[in-house]
Amino acid sequence: MDGADADFVSSRLLRTEVVRVLRRDERSLAGAEPLFSRVGLFDITRETHTVAESIERHIKTLDALHLATALLIGESVTVATHDVNMKVAAERLGLDTVDPVASS
Repeated sequence: MDGADADFVSSRLLRTEVVRVLRRDERSLAGAEPLFSRVGLFDITRETHTVAESIERHIKTLDALHLATALLIGESVTVATHDVNMKVAAERLGLDTVDPVASS
């Protein structure tokens, strides 16, 4: 994310996932503040759930919610994921993808 000339957005689910990882690892929640200050978060609405429910069956529920958010943004977006199944599902939905781990 450093130096990237882009806007970063996600569903509100990202915040929950990051907080859960930090709590699981007994790390300070303050460590997530730089990320949260750079990423705009969209609420998960009924429409988000409806779109997520329509996505192919071989995708995890939380990933489907993230992909539904990307589809509902209505602009060209690139999905950042290191998960191969999510990458394939995103690309089948016509979304561009990038692997942030492989890109670093």
